[in-house]
Amino acid sequence: MKNLFLKFTLVAILLGNCSWVNAQIFTKVTTPTNPIVADPAQNYYNGASWIDYDNDNLLDLFIIRSGLYHNDGNGNFSKIINSGLGLAGGIGNSWADVDNDGDLDCVQSGGGSVGTKLFLNNGNGTFTQSLTGALATPTSLRGWGSAFGDYNNDGWVDLFIASPYNFVAITDSCKFLVNMGNGIFTRVDTTIVTDTLDAFTVPSWSDYDQDGDVDLFIGSGRVNGALSRDYLFDNNHVAGGGPLFSRMNTAPMGTDLHDGQVWNWIDFDNDGDLDGYLTNYGGTTPAVGYPNEMYRNDSNIFVKLTVAEVGPIVTDTGISLSNTWGDFDNDGDLDCIVTNEGPQNNAYYQNNVMQGSTVFTKITNEPMVLNSGNHWCATSGDYDNDGDLDVYISGASDKGLFENTTTLTDFINIKLVGLTSNMSGIGAKVKVKAKGFWQMREISAQNTFNGMNMLNAHFGFGISGSTPLLIDTIRIEWPSGIVDLCTNIPSNVMYTATEGQCLSVTALHSFENSNVDDFLLTVYPNPVDEHLTFSYTLSQPENMQIELLDIHSKSVHPKIVMNGTIGNNTASLDIKDLAPGIYTLYISNGKNSATKKFVKYQ
Repeated sequence: MKNLFLKFTLVAILLGNCSWVNAQIFTKVTTPTNPIVADPAQNYYNGASWIDYDNDNLLDLFIIRSGLYHNDGNGNFSKIINSGLGLAGGIGNSWADVDNDGDLDCVQSGGGSVGTKLFLNNGNGTFTQSLTGALATPTSLRGWGSAFGDYNNDGWVDLFIASPYNFVAITDSCKFLVNMGNGIFTRVDTTIVTDTLDAFTVPSWSDYDQDGDVDLFIGSGRVNGALSRDYLFDNNHVAGGGPLFSRMNTAPMGTDLHDGQVWNWIDFDNDGDLDGYLTNYGGTTPAVGYPNEMYRNDSNIFVKLTVAEVGPIVTDTGISLSNTWGDFDNDGDLDCIVTNEGPQNNAYYQNNVMQGSTVFTKITNEPMVLNSGNHWCATSGDYDNDGDLDVYISGASDKGLFENTTTLTDFINIKLVGLTSNMSGIGAKVKVKAKGFWQMREISAQNTFNGMNMLNAHFGFGISGSTPLLIDTIRIEWPSGIVDLCTNIPSNVMYTATEGQCLSVTALHSFENSNVDDFLLTVYPNPVDEHLTFSYTLSQPENMQIELLDIHSKSVHPKIVMNGTIGNNTASLDIKDLAPGIYTLYISNGKNSATKKFVKYQ
């Protein structure tokens, strides 16, 4: 938005292109018993993804050719040895619920004798390779990067595989696989997106123009000292008429020459539209690298940004691969991590929009940017459920897990579950208004180098006060066209948003350590408006004391004593006079107790 840049000109001049030393927010995890730490690094390009494959609301980590690492809670991981996921020869990966059965499935793209394979989640912690339809012969689907996206909004995610010609035994072009339902794919070779041989790298889907369908962006870095146009395709499905896809030819994006690797679409300036960022490889000086590029969206007219407007994020030279975006400092705007191959360090760029400037600050003291070497993929997700984004970086040297230990600030974390739309919610746009400004996230299954960040939408809001921030509005725009609106929602909560039903609580800040085995305590609905219902189970008749506590453990409701009977007991409390916020239901028989947190939202 042009006016935003004019407003911030003075601040941008004052900030300049400086690097400064600030308090670190990341700590490298070095625990030798953690298999993510202990396992050897990969010496060839490999992607990684944060995913919750077993639906326990703890993020697990998948690293191509290394393994699947189950999150055991409390910062601990265990390596799953017999998952059924193939670990040989893969390069890229993407995750989505391809058969809409409630769990995430995995595609691994690769070249040579391996090709591309789809692994279906069995729902019991194991996977089985799909050999039906277009997936029957993996070597006919050789590729580099892969990405799930529902191009026709029919509720089933489709798959695009980018294939670099004459590399890793690839002698054909890209592959477009359409999901016919229940995860059965058919190959379509009659569109413009598959009719060309070139150095295709990583594909990504994004509704960058917000017309209701996802468009396709493919980096095509030649990595030989030459620059070329990337392959950017408008999806004409919703608009109708003309070819299904059409290549963008409008300057600057459609005509600029790049050594392109990964396109990402993010609302970096919080103005309500999606801006583009591209990482470039070696370019015309292969040993030095080529600057990355950013395009501001001004009502679907795109402007290539300069150092005066956004700082070193568009001038630093590096042999760059991934760019991953997230509000790492939880201040309300999106920051960026870029991985570099070769002699350059990785880069971390802190967004200053919420401080009054569009100029990014390059942070030089975080542990993931202190060493040079071959780094491939950076993926982010809140694996410890503490309200901030952690990072894993794959590479041949100094790969690592980096825990975000920033001071607690207000946040919200939303898991999407589609019903009419694809169940993973891929392609949905989540918009949140708090403190007088909007933020937006688009759910994507490919937004780093050959991998993906967690599917949950994470938002930060700045320094926390004594009580959780009350979020004005949450607007979720689903690929189906359904729009859900939720108002007056407390922060510091992990929510689940089900299409057409708005929000329910997944967890509150971190998982509770309640003694649920004693009483099997449950509360519902959650969030709740006026009447809270709870149930508990007893093995013998007992008098139970019931209390409601606020976030400071202060009683906010008269204590109640109930005569509990053998078996299941159910009761309701009138809480319409409670202020919106986070509360705890406490029950006790004098010897044992249990607690459950809930959200009062009106």
